[in-house]
Amino acid sequence: MLGNYLSKYFLGNNYNVISLRKNHSLNLSGVEEIEIDLLDFAAVKNLFNRVRPKYVIHCAGLTNVDECEKNESLAKKIHVDLSQLVAQISVELDIKMIHISTDHLWDGTKAMIKEETPFCPLNVYGKTKAEAELAVLSANPKSLILRTNFFGPGLKWRQSLSDWIINSLNRNEKINAFADVFFTPISIFHLSDTILRLIQKQVDGVYHVVGGERISKFEFAILIAKTLDKSINLINPISIKDVTLYARRPLDMSLSTEKIQKLFGQPMSDIRTSIATLNN
Repeated sequence: MLGNYLSKYFLGNNYNVISLRKNHSLNLSGVEEIEIDLLDFAAVKNLFNRVRPKYVIHCAGLTNVDECEKNESLAKKIHVDLSQLVAQISVELDIKMIHISTDHLWDGTKAMIKEETPFCPLNVYGKTKAEAELAVLSANPKSLILRTNFFGPGLKWRQSLSDWIINSLNRNEKINAFADVFFTPISIFHLSDTILRLIQKQVDGVYHVVGGERISKFEFAILIAKTLDKSINLINPISIKDVTLYARRPLDMSLSTEKIQKLFGQPMSDIRTSIATLNN
């Protein structure tokens, strides 16, 4: 989802874009697509040696939290081993690496976590993403690691959280949304714009690239409904304790944006501004 949007966004900002895919094509004029199995590490290395890009935005991942819990070895290979390989290659070929990480790195007992807070993940997804960050920074200390939680238009074969909310509202279907799970979501547009600005600033290290407001999943759904002029009566607040999930989830995934706000000298986008991009 993010790779698809970034390809369009960077192409629109006059970058030459190469997109790696396995099963689904972007069909985007101006973007060079290369079919590859990212778990074939020899093929990955050969590709980088042939293409030699100036930047690599590494956003491949197994984002299904339950699937990670069921298949830890696969999650480790995708998140840790592949990320470490890309970091090593980026050093060897003098490529700037931008590594996309997550807000699932802690146990959810504290709000507005800062970049330097020690990891304490609850599940395999968070554990392997935390290990990936350490592997990337160890292999390439000049990498840029961005922790985020974004929403926006998904793909034909995979809908996003906001897609699910919008599609349910359009069908007048009831939505159950967690009132006790909190995050700091950012629109995929604002995320992409921030990634571009960070690249232009030539910074490295770890940054939280999320929205400027901490809200619950329930509040998020309500704001989408209001923005799109849909009935908020379709949205029911529930507790995460009311459902059975295979993997444990943190109750609070909110991240502090103090560091990136200081870098840019301005606040990150508020949730209403971010949600407004869904109308575009």
